[in-house]
Amino acid sequence: MHSSLSILFIFATTVAIVACQTEVDFVGTRQTREWTHGATIKAREGEVTVGDKCEFVGNADFYGIGVRIGFYLLWFSGFLDFVFNPTSGIAIGDAQTIFDFANLIAIVVLDRQPSLVDGTTSIKRPVFVPILLLYMFFGGAVVSATTTASFPRDWLDGDKAKKFSTAARQIFVHATFLAMMGYAIYFFVSGYRRFDLKAPCKDVGPRLFPLSDPVDFKDSPIVGLILMPLIIVLYVLILYVAVRRSWTILGSILMLISIVWSITAIEWTIASNNIQGVNNITTTGQLIPFIIGVFSLPTTLWSIYKTHREKAHESDNEKEDSELNTPLKHLTFADAGLESPHGVYMAIQPRPGEHTDYLGSGPSSSELREARTF
Repeated sequence: MHSSLSILFIFATTVAIVACQTEVDFVGTRQTREWTHGATIKAREGEVTVGDKCEFVGNADFYGIGVRIGFYLLWFSGFLDFVFNPTSGIAIGDAQTIFDFANLIAIVVLDRQPSLVDGTTSIKRPVFVPILLLYMFFGGAVVSATTTASFPRDWLDGDKAKKFSTAARQIFVHATFLAMMGYAIYFFVSGYRRFDLKAPCKDVGPRLFPLSDPVDFKDSPIVGLILMPLIIVLYVLILYVAVRRSWTILGSILMLISIVWSITAIEWTIASNNIQGVNNITTTGQLIPFIIGVFSLPTTLWSIYKTHREKAHESDNEKEDSELNTPLKHLTFADAGLESPHGVYMAIQPRPGEHTDYLGSGPSSSELREARTF
């Protein structure tokens, strides 16, 4: 059953990625040619100089290098905790959930800013910005979702207070995750209209694979109709496997793929679109996630080392206790590898008249005789 779920999961993920890439390629090629042709005409007419005014200054408080490094380190800390120290992974998962919730608020605030009504405004809100934030959210969402692995045990074995905290944490984690998936559906269906889809000088847009960007989003409901149901199905499968307690191997693979995929997508998007002002820590808004991420990794490594050291110490103590609690037995000639005078192996018996009931206060005479013999 678990192998069938794993095969279904891999197949659905592959279909989702291929479908999304194919759709973006299909709808983006024609529009890209139109933008390139228009930019060439404007450059020839002197309205726009190629290479000038094509750089976009990004929002460093949203996806500056400090924010990105903080997120990346937190993701890897959660991965290491989940693989090597699952008992303490909940703390990292809760921290990542707070970041995910902040990311959700940021993308909603960005969406509610005044939309562009014409091409004369100086405000630039390229469509790849919310997609970049979606990359950042879903990269850490799996780290948060791994807390579901402890849900059945905490709920069944925990006290009343722990049951309440466990349920509250699960509701918050999955409500945040589902809210962002709902926004993704809204964005690909109609929310894209609130962002700038024009590229005066060059192609701008998200790039994970060699795509033709930016995309003509008028056909994007197809992306939502194809991609989002698959994501929801995958989400349900993940929860099912987590509850069935076979989460460790599949969860580790899924988390690592999610982290690598998201980091690649984020950095490639920023580099491909020549986004300026986001590769140095010049704003105070980057410091909080940066400091949290920097301290989370060494703290996690120390916690893993400390936990494994304590387990090794407990194992040694249990071994010593088991040796001390082993019951004593009378030695025989056979135990010592000797043959009795009568030619057969036999236990050494106490002499007639000897008393052996010393209430355990000391060795019997037979035991003393055995000690003298050997």
